[in-house]
Amino acid sequence: MASFDQLVAAYRRHLQLPWATNLSDAERTWVLWYDPSLERRVAGYSIEFEQAAKQAGYGWKQIDIAAIIAHWLAGNRHAERLMRRPNEVSALGMELLATLTRTVAAEAAAMGSRDILALFGAGSLFGFASLASLIESVAPEVQGRLLVAFPGRHETGRYRLLDARDSWNYHATPIPPTSY
Repeated sequence: MASFDQLVAAYRRHLQLPWATNLSDAERTWVLWYDPSLERRVAGYSIEFEQAAKQAGYGWKQIDIAAIIAHWLAGNRHAERLMRRPNEVSALGMELLATLTRTVAAEAAAMGSRDILALFGAGSLFGFASLASLIESVAPEVQGRLLVAFPGRHETGRYRLLDARDSWNYHATPIPPTSY
């Protein structure tokens, strides 16, 4: 698994590749995957990824999924009950997914074809809603590139969030390459 410095270096290398304009939604989606033990460092130093994008001539917008979830949960009419029975939170997954989709799509609408929309805090979705569903619903809204900071694994085309047993097959571009 790549270290944080290797992850940033792989991202910088990836930014140097030309951007084709005739790609599918999945191909315009980049999954920056890393060991879950790096989650706090990746989130805390997300400025490294932003600076790399700007140095390469691309625009940047970052969304913290964890903050949106916290705000959504705090404002939910069932919040008090859910705090007493956290195993029931997943029942509201579709409502949360709809909120996230609206929020990300609104940000994407204001961006252009040379911009990167970066989603951090994907691990906070675990147990609430499907990250795969979020990506699939917002990727068509992104004109440039959708970058998903992904604490987990990528093996043989399958993504496994937080090394959980469940995984999904998605044709996004993995960063770093699996050779790390």
